[in-house]
Order: sequence, then C-alpha cells, then structure tokens
Amino acid sequence: MAAPDTLQALVNASVQGGGKADLKNTLFLLRAVLSGFLGEDADLPLPPRAGTPPPPPRAGGQPQGQQPAQSGLADAAGPKQAARMLLSDTEAALSRIRLSQIASQPSGQSGGPDAATLHGRPGQAAHWTFEIPLMVSAGTAMAQFQIFRDEEGGGTFEQPEAAGWRLHFALDLPETGAVESLVALGGQGTTVTLWAQRPDVAAALRDGADELSGVLELAGIDVASVRIRHGLPAGPAKNKAAPSGYFLDRRT
Repeated sequence: MAAPDTLQALVNASVQGGGKADLKNTLFLLRAVLSGFLGEDADLPLPPRAGTPPPPPRAGGQPQGQQPAQSGLADAAGPKQAARMLLSDTEAALSRIRLSQIASQPSGQSGGPDAATLHGRPGQAAHWTFEIPLMVSAGTAMAQFQIFRDEEGGGTFEQPEAAGWRLHFALDLPETGAVESLVALGGQGTTVTLWAQRPDVAAALRDGADELSGVLELAGIDVASVRIRHGLPAGPAKNKAAPSGYFLDRRT
C-alpha cells in the first residue's frame, strides 16, 4: 500500500471509531506511513537518546509513572529526520504495548515465571497492565495502571463473582512528584489509598480527602475510607530485578 493510501486509511480508522480508533492498530498504520515515506532511509540508525529508559512493565511489578519527556527533535530538523525520529518513537510505543500485554497474560502463559506467583496471589482470576500518555505543560508523561481481581476480597476461579477489584496506578508530574493510588472495590465498599512522595503534596491531598470522598459518593461509589500516606508504597519490583530468563534482548 502506498504511503498516501495508508495515511488515508489511518484517517478513516480514526473517523470510523469516532476519533477513538484502537491505539495499537493506529500505531501499525502510522509505522507503515512513515516506512513508506522514508523508504531505504527507514533503517538508518539514529543517535542514542539521552537519559535512562523506563523499566519495562512486568507481572507482579509495582506501577511506575514516567516523568514528562520533551521531544528530542531539533528545530532545524528536516522532514526525513523528523520522520525517522517519529518512526523510532512509534516502534518504542508498540514495544511498550507488547510488554504490557505480556505482563497481562494469565498465569503460565506469559513465557516467563508464573504471573500469579510473582503477584503473590495464587489463583488470581484476571489482571491487566496498561499505560496512558498524558499531555502536560512539561511534555508527555505516562501513567501506568494495573487492574486485578482481589483474592483477599473472597473471589476465586470457582466463584469469581465474589471477588473484589483493585485499581493501582502511578504518575510522576513536575507539579506533584511521584504519586500512587490504590482503589479497592469490595463487598464492604470502596477504599482509596493515595501515596505522595513529596510532603507538601501529601498534606494537600490530606486536606482534600473529604472533598474527594464527596465527589466519589456523588458518582454513586460507596466510599468506606480515603487514606493519604506520605512516601511511596514498598514493593519488591522497586528493589528487585526481573527473574533470570524473564526478558529476551533481541538486539544481541
């Protein structure tokens, strides 16, 4: 398919989806557009990026927000250089989606260690890991989410309807620093726990806890408690490397 035709397909997919086309398919189409535009130049190497890349998502790991990133493209860059940079970013985004999908695989199907064992929740029925980009004044930040059934809420494979649910997410913005939230939904209501690395942000969240509880109640959510903590929750993923054999470096 020629590049203009692929670009039109990209636009049509977005229009037909009400502007909400599947992100992964849209990235595949964008990659085809850029590869068609660049031709043989698509395989030319790019200079190494500055900074340390974010850790990959994995089953059992703590969610971790990514600080806003600015574009590394120079103002004087030409169309070919801009397209090569965008193609590299597109490939990176697709790789992050693949890693999130691997981390969301049921136990024993991810090709790595048993996911339920890594989570410390044998018999866990379901879990999802995904990331959402956020446009902020400082650039593009990334929030990481985990949704999983809560075995402690009583749910099992035999009785999944008895299970509670937990939503754990993390973000890291210049205005707030690192912040994490754990929302637990069970038979006794919903509990919300917020952690903030900075003491001033923790204090501000504590001052607004009643307001947050009221907003959730107005949304029809039965709030059992809202708790604010200074510091970030301890987790093995923050201090422990992935088990041997979990990841494969395809470049070597």
